[in-house]
Amino acid sequence: MSGENPLLKILFEGKQDTDYISRDGDVISEKLKSVLEKYTSHNLKFIPFKAVNRAGNEKTFFSVKFLTNENCIDLNKSDITLSRNRIRKINHLVLSEDCKSDFFKIDMYDYDIVISDKLKAIFETENIKGIEYIPIDENYKV
Repeated sequence: MSGENPLLKILFEGKQDTDYISRDGDVISEKLKSVLEKYTSHNLKFIPFKAVNRAGNEKTFFSVKFLTNENCIDLNKSDITLSRNRIRKINHLVLSEDCKSDFFKIDMYDYDIVISDKLKAIFETENIKGIEYIPIDENYKV
């Protein structure tokens, strides 16, 4: 996709500057894209687009697509509820020791992004905005 024009323009009205938006997909700023390219594996595809506010100011964002999901769950140590090979509930999650990814989606549950403590610290150092960090165990309790 390198060298191509952005795919489309959308209108944005946000009052706060952000590096991450999660609606019907994951949208990131150029700044967050640069951080991810520097510190994570190349398991991501970035699809550029321009957002235009009512004043006509443009800003480039990227839709993030994960090329694969990670099979990082230690099923023997985790307390999860599965239905039709999909995670429905997580009471306690333990990642396998061979999981080396810092930014990924979990195989069997591809809705939320998981990041390592190491990458969280990098995001904080780089002043990445718009992300709420929720421990996985808290996020999935019903």
